[in-house]
Amino acid sequence: MMLAGDEFGHSQGGNNNAYCQDNETSWFNWAAIEPEEENFITFVRRLIQIRLRHPALRWPRFLHGQRSVDGVKDITWLAPSGQEMTTAQWQDQRVRCVGLMLNGETGAHVSMRETPIQGEILLGILNGHASEISFTLPVVPHGTAWLRLIDTASEDPATFRCALGRSTPIAASSVSLWCRETPETETKG
Repeated sequence: MMLAGDEFGHSQGGNNNAYCQDNETSWFNWAAIEPEEENFITFVRRLIQIRLRHPALRWPRFLHGQRSVDGVKDITWLAPSGQEMTTAQWQDQRVRCVGLMLNGETGAHVSMRETPIQGEILLGILNGHASEISFTLPVVPHGTAWLRLIDTASEDPATFRCALGRSTPIAASSVSLWCRETPETETKG
């Protein structure tokens, strides 16, 4: 969730109720963007492009893990082992790394305009640990690999490819987003 100005550190001086402030608190000074802020602005642009390209990131309703296609639920929470989280793992206060898999192929969801939302299978990994965690990327039907779309710990926007069922290091205090690669997406490039 971002507000206009977040992409260049417009904090409003910590004021979360600045709508009625007609002064420097709420004004945007677009000319004052520093060169070091350009990297973050580029990152935000990339996030917006990813959100537009992947409909599963825009589902208008809560998901409950009740619908599935090929055994993959519309939403699945994963442990670093790549397996669905158990009740015990959810209740373990030491758990600081989780995966969120969204199955855009379930077809059971519609947009606000009542058009079907279809898309790929996506995997978000959130690592709140102070150290790197090894995360096993799940094996999913019809997949050939996982493609990393974005990683908050990497300044290099290049896509990284990892085989299904393989472990990959997830940096400390980071979020990454992955997309299932299929034979069809491989040929599209």
